[in-house]
Amino acid sequence: MLELLKSAKVSEFNKWREKYPEAEIVFAKENLSGLNLRGANLREVFFCDVDLSFANLEKADLRGSIFERVNLKGARLQMAKIERTNLSGADLEGANFEGAKVSNSNLWFASLKKAILKKTYFIDSLMEGADLEEAECFSVSFARTELGLTSFKKAHLVKTLFYKSNLFGAEFTQASFNRVIFEKALLMGVNFAGLDLAGTNFYFSDLSDSNFQGANLENADFCKANLKRAILRDCELRFAIFSEADLIHADLSNASAFLTNFERADLTAVEAEGADFSGANFTGACLVAGRFYEANFYSADFSEANLSKADFRKASLEGADFTLSNRQKTDFAGADLRFTRH
Repeated sequence: MLELLKSAKVSEFNKWREKYPEAEIVFAKENLSGLNLRGANLREVFFCDVDLSFANLEKADLRGSIFERVNLKGARLQMAKIERTNLSGADLEGANFEGAKVSNSNLWFASLKKAILKKTYFIDSLMEGADLEEAECFSVSFARTELGLTSFKKAHLVKTLFYKSNLFGAEFTQASFNRVIFEKALLMGVNFAGLDLAGTNFYFSDLSDSNFQGANLENADFCKANLKRAILRDCELRFAIFSEADLIHADLSNASAFLTNFERADLTAVEAEGADFSGANFTGACLVAGRFYEANFYSADFSEANLSKADFRKASLEGADFTLSNRQKTDFAGADLRFTRH
């Protein structure tokens, strides 16, 4: 069997497997580096201490296989069948997964540094602690995948979807984002400080205790997101959407939120000293006990908003609309209230 593979006689190897489907195959301490195994039936094969670096595994069937301490550096895995496959701890640096579908598989603490993930689908898989530093992620989908503590440091994320995936403690230092979607993702405590996240979608995601300090969030979508205690200090929030988002105890100090949508958002006890909310929409929002000292709300819309006990001292509220808003015990001391509507 092994000699057939080493001789690149994949079709003969596959025929043998069809003839003996129940045969258990174990490859241990073998050098298969650079071999052409395109389309090979390697289903439920046990690889232990095997060198498969730069091997061609395009369209190979790897379902149910186990790779223990295997070197897959630079391997070609385009269109490979990877289902119920155990690749935990595998070295997949520079591997090409283009078009591959990875489902119900284990890549726990695997190294995917500089891996090529183009039109790759990860579904219901375990990738906790995996290293995707400098990985090329183009049109990649991570659905219901465990990505806690995973590193995306310096990764290039283009049209990448994280759907209902757990990214608790994931690292995105110096990563680039282009049309990335985090939908219903778990991102508690993740550090996005200083990153360019313009246009990124965080719909319904849990971002509690996350850090966005100094990040560019222009046109970002946080609709229905959980941002409790999140740090948004010094952020660029122009045209961003926070409708129905939970921003309780969030820090928006000195943020720039020109024409930002906070419709029906909960900003209870938010800290936003010196922030610029010019033209922002707070219709139906809750700003109870929020601190907006010296903030700018020029032409902002507070229609039907709850502003009770909020601190607007020395704030600029020129041209703001307070129609049907609750201003009980609101502090407007020293605020500019010219041309406001009630």
